[in-house]
This record gives sequence, C-alpha cells and structure tokens, in this order.
Amino acid sequence: MELDQHEPLRRLTARHQRFDKDAAIAAWRATGNDESNARLVAPGRQRSTLVIEHTPAAVPAPGH
Repeated sequence: MELDQHEPLRRLTARHQRFDKDAAIAAWRATGNDESNARLVAPGRQRSTLVIEHTPAAVPAPGH
C-alpha cells in the first residue's frame, strides 16, 4: 500500500508530538532532519528487496 504524499509527514509529526508535547517542535523535527533523510533514501525504494508496511500498533507506546 502506497501512502499519499502528505501522510508520512503527518505521521512523523504526530509521533514527535506524542513525545515532545509541543506541536511547533514536532513539526520542526519532522520537516527537518526526518524529511531530509526520507528524500535521501526514497530513490532506492525501487531497488528494495523488502518493504515493511506500517501496521497500526494495538498497544500504545510506553508511557502513553
């Protein structure tokens, strides 16, 4: 399943916000280093021999 172009950023921001508790910091982290890393590895996705798809967790993250 392919995600639409905005969904990965939304998920990253939400994950950072769960830990940082601050929306501005979460957005900054998601659009900074995380997004740069995603752009760096994206071209290699077509050569991947294994792609792990996201499955929503049944159990909340520790402390939440």
